[in-house]
Amino acid sequence: MMRPLCSASAVAALLLLSACGSVPPDHFYALNAVDPGVAAPTLASKPVVAISSVNVPGTVDRLQLVISQPDNTIALLEHQRWVSPLKTQIASALALDLSRRLDNAVVTTWPQVPPAGTALTINVGVQRFESRPGVSATLEAVWQLLDDQGKPVQSGRNLIIEPTQGTDYVALAAAHDRAIAQLADQIAAAIRAAPAPGTSPTPLAASTPVAANP
Repeated sequence: MMRPLCSASAVAALLLLSACGSVPPDHFYALNAVDPGVAAPTLASKPVVAISSVNVPGTVDRLQLVISQPDNTIALLEHQRWVSPLKTQIASALALDLSRRLDNAVVTTWPQVPPAGTALTINVGVQRFESRPGVSATLEAVWQLLDDQGKPVQSGRNLIIEPTQGTDYVALAAAHDRAIAQLADQIAAAIRAAPAPGTSPTPLAASTPVAANP
């Protein structure tokens, strides 16, 4: 009886197909705005606001989710990814959060060209963006408001620790959404208190109250 022979190339092809079949699928996550829960105060005149820059630490400035481990190490999750660069997503979510908290005011983000009549510019420096699945999302950021002449009007520093409401990565991304929304609460309050264009600014505050959830 003749036995069928398998060529080395055929065996290699089968092994390759088997290996391909075992590769886990990629999952992509986006940061989204969160409704404020209460109606935004009506503003006599809606400011035009531009988010000029959002800087994030190089450690997390990548598409892979970066997970903080209990032993102070980090893990890069190759198959769990942000759908676009993190600083772009933070800026977009923050802009929409601010608009909803400022009576639907116009809030643009870089690289959009700020429209004529932009009254305030925001610079945001993210110092910590930590992800702990099943535990919390941490956002620590400093920010500054500039008037239409480029002069500082208000600044703040906020530490926000938002517990996750689940153990998966969807719950982790949602916790980051809520943390960014809390940052928007702080900045929106400063914008509402900012002087109207052409008036004398109030003294620059050293920082805003820290917003943190246990």
